[in-house]
Amino acid sequence: MNENTQLTTPQNPISLLSGQDMSGIDTEKLSKLMELQERWEARQSEKLLADALANFQSSCPSTIKSRKSDRGQFASLDDIMFAIRSTLADNGLSVSFDTNTPEAGKLTAICHVMHRDGGRFNREVTVPVDSAMRANDTQKMGSAISYAKRYALVAALNIIVSDHDDDGQNAGTKTITALQSDELTDMLFNAPAGTLEALLEWAGVTTLAELPSAKFNTAKKAIAAKMKGGKGE
Repeated sequence: MNENTQLTTPQNPISLLSGQDMSGIDTEKLSKLMELQERWEARQSEKLLADALANFQSSCPSTIKSRKSDRGQFASLDDIMFAIRSTLADNGLSVSFDTNTPEAGKLTAICHVMHRDGGRFNREVTVPVDSAMRANDTQKMGSAISYAKRYALVAALNIIVSDHDDDGQNAGTKTITALQSDELTDMLFNAPAGTLEALLEWAGVTTLAELPSAKFNTAKKAIAAKMKGGKGE
């Protein structure tokens, strides 16, 4: 049993120095060994993070759209965080957010996903600040921040937001993958304001993560057409 464990356990580069006399070691070789150690630790962190994300996505419940707006039902940021927080903790994951304003009238939210062993990655979403909203400037910005954080979180963790309580099966509808969601998000970053809202309304969903896979290619073409049309304006 122990022999099998030794064969499958990745070799820690720094362990090569175990039991050696460090007084006469070449400093250049030691520097290269430390660089190798850093790369090894980074790879281990990536593997642990990937494993935690796989476990999270296999057990994370869907979030139900329990709130109402003039555009239909939706799940708030608080709803989503409440639904996933225990599953995040069970897998050693946590999230935090930063925001910035890349240009006038737009707001970017960055979702930081972190693992307790050091692995981390970011996902960001840029949205327009709704100038037509019947509210003061502070309320408009607050609404945009909440909206952008919600979309960044859903995109980062590929969270399912559903109309029905279906134990995460999304009523049997196959949705786009996390990579496809990232691809559309990157395209939307360069698309005219309002493209995301129009796309979601056309697809009958509230987040990109819910977009049916059958509509992915059509969505790409629609965004590309918007980008081309926007350049000519």
